[in-house]
Amino acid sequence: MTTHDITPFLFEGEVLVRAVSLNGDPWFVASDLALGLGYRDAERITRLLDDDEKGTLKMGTLGGDQSLSIVSEPGLYKAIGRSNKPAAKRFDRWVRHEVLPTIRKTGGYHVPDDRAHVMPPVNGQVQDMALNLRLITEARQTWGCKASQQMWLKINLPTVPAMFEGGGQASLQFDLAR
Repeated sequence: MTTHDITPFLFEGEVLVRAVSLNGDPWFVASDLALGLGYRDAERITRLLDDDEKGTLKMGTLGGDQSLSIVSEPGLYKAIGRSNKPAAKRFDRWVRHEVLPTIRKTGGYHVPDDRAHVMPPVNGQVQDMALNLRLITEARQTWGCKASQQMWLKINLPTVPAMFEGGGQASLQFDLAR
């Protein structure tokens, strides 16, 4: 089984974007970029790119190895430039001003302390955490915010205080008990 250090992070607190370092350069999972930039799917991004701006990465998962389409940093900039969605401009600014400088300085991206208090994954299970966050993102897109919050609690992911604004944790636990 192939393993890579994946760094998961959230764009605007909602879209999971996974980055991996290959030969010291950041590469991004194409399906995550598609969500963040408003593309319908990963293929819409990868078909715009030159061969040296895209690739595939074999990733070990609980179900065995999976191939992920990945995009290089120059490919990311090209995909951002080709999107006319409002989110693309915000995504571009976030990547250029926050994510990439942080990766270059520290070797990884970390949510700033003033934004969220998140516990590190237990026993170094970063891949499981990334998979869980991806499932949460898909649940939110399919069934809405409340369903994704309930799923978050059910699979025991670390909590962020802002998750419970409005309904509160007691409200979510009541809904889970039904």
